[in-house]
Amino acid sequence: MVQTIQQIERTCFPEDFRDIEKGHPIEDMFGEKITTTDIYFIMKNGDVVHEVNIGEYQVRFYGAIEKQAK
Repeated sequence: MVQTIQQIERTCFPEDFRDIEKGHPIEDMFGEKITTTDIYFIMKNGDVVHEVNIGEYQVRFYGAIEKQAK
């Protein structure tokens, strides 16, 4: 149960909702390497984005504004 909670906190999805790929991409569109157990997203337009770059992707391509709480 604790592992499931940590998974949801990290990815916003429980493990059961993820597709596990065997022939995954080698890197995302920002050059971030994708290795075994890494989480990545395939966007509707085909862009591959590693989870660590999802914020950058939103800022660059969707006009999101990054903010930090004080």
